[in-house]
Amino acid sequence: MLRSALLVLSFLLPSALWAQYESGTVVVVEAGGDYIAIAADSFRLGPGRGEVSHAACKIVRLSDQLVFAASGISSRQGSAGAPFTDTWNASDIARHEHAALANKPTDHLIQKLAAAYGESLAARINHDLTLEPEGPLMSYVTRQGGGGAAIFAGFDDRHERVIVEVTVRTLVAGARTVGYTTKLLPGNDTEETEVVGDTTIAQELAAGRTERSRNWHSAMLLQTGLGLKDRLLAGAESVAEWTAQYDPEHVGAPIDVILVTRRRGVTWVRRKPECTVKQQAGKEHAYQR
Repeated sequence: MLRSALLVLSFLLPSALWAQYESGTVVVVEAGGDYIAIAADSFRLGPGRGEVSHAACKIVRLSDQLVFAASGISSRQGSAGAPFTDTWNASDIARHEHAALANKPTDHLIQKLAAAYGESLAARINHDLTLEPEGPLMSYVTRQGGGGAAIFAGFDDRHERVIVEVTVRTLVAGARTVGYTTKLLPGNDTEETEVVGDTTIAQELAAGRTERSRNWHSAMLLQTGLGLKDRLLAGAESVAEWTAQYDPEHVGAPIDVILVTRRRGVTWVRRKPECTVKQQAGKEHAYQR
């Protein structure tokens, strides 16, 4: 089930950035027919130096038919007396841009939402870069070539499957600012896989050359008797779980899983209790530009 066309991104921040930013990986998307399954780990670095959490909420339900999931630089925590005094959060940006577009008649809502999110996140990172042009964020962006990736996945008003990947990155070699690109994944009924974040283990599983990847393929063969929906859920969840198991310094359980269907919309399959509280609070959170 796992395809070899995986996006290779690494968004773990060096310790110097932990005093301001939060980041994490990994998000796995499996889509086919009437279903989209998304799994994400709970690992987060920051915002304090050396701070690690296993309670990050990377999947957000935007509507009955649409889900957002992000990896990479996910938030900045401002503090009094520091260059960065304001706070932003990738999930809040996605919610805000969705609210701005949802009530307007528009074609290709999900594609336009993804572009608005990419533009907004890139603007925030560029603003931070102007405040500390030689700081650790610039070093990170220069070294990694970017700052974050996200997935918008769901079904549009025509009940067509739409999955858009947004990447915030440097668009020109040597540039000291970031822009964004979007990629529309195939929307037909073929099965598709996309992974953003720490893709090292996912690539290994796809290649099937190591003992543990062969064990994973054997385990997935046991799922052949399942229906499409359950196979997609098993595939997304297992890739996230194996990544957490074999790359614990970068990815960590528990794994959250959500399902979007053409007919029934969004259903949580697995969600840690912290996310229920945080995401409810997020709806009331004041958005800061």
